[in-house]
Amino acid sequence: MKRDEITARLVKAGERRASALDARQAAADEFAKLIPLAHRAGIGATEITRLTGLSRRAVYDVLDGANK
Repeated sequence: MKRDEITARLVKAGERRASALDARQAAADEFAKLIPLAHRAGIGATEITRLTGLSRRAVYDVLDGANK
C-alpha cells in the first residue's frame, strides 16, 4: 500500500470516527430526555434497559442526573 492511499484511508477513518462520536452524543442526549419521561410514565428501569441496550447502572445514572 502506498503512502497516499494510507493517508487517504487514515483521513477517512478519522471522519468516520468523528461521525460516530457525534451520533453517540446525539443518542445520549435523547436518552437523557426520554428515560426520565419513560420512568414517570411507569416504565421500569429493567424494561428501559431491555429496550435501549443500556446497563441498569446507566439508566439509574440518567435518572439521577435528571433529578439534579
